[in-house]
Amino acid sequence: MRRLFDERARIVTQRASSAMDRSEYFERVCRGGYPEVNELVRQASRQLDPPVTLHHYRTRDRAEVNVIAEAAGRLELIEAKWTELPARSDAVNLAFVREAVGPTNVASAAIVCRAPNGYPLDDGIEVRTVEQVSRG
Repeated sequence: MRRLFDERARIVTQRASSAMDRSEYFERVCRGGYPEVNELVRQASRQLDPPVTLHHYRTRDRAEVNVIAEAAGRLELIEAKWTELPARSDAVNLAFVREAVGPTNVASAAIVCRAPNGYPLDDGIEVRTVEQVSRG
């Protein structure tokens, strides 16, 4: 899973030029909004052991979780933010989905962002740096 996110982050860095462009592009790529990125991710996910299935969650009210990775019956919930300091409000949808599917079915819930260090945010939700995600 972390290798997949690393590939998405690499594509964002290569393609976007300004800070605003990167922020918007980052969010769209993490939602799976670009076919070429989706295909790269699909190819990479087939090579993982156990295989990973990726989902995107959005309600009619536009509440969303960017990436839900399913492997071996467990879910990793990931919200991608361009910020360096995510707020608790950035984790609302992660908490909602975790409760909806049952906390025992969720391996982890995290906001991946440009923070200098990872740290626990609130109620079992973590902040992770892109570097932390790409190393694992």
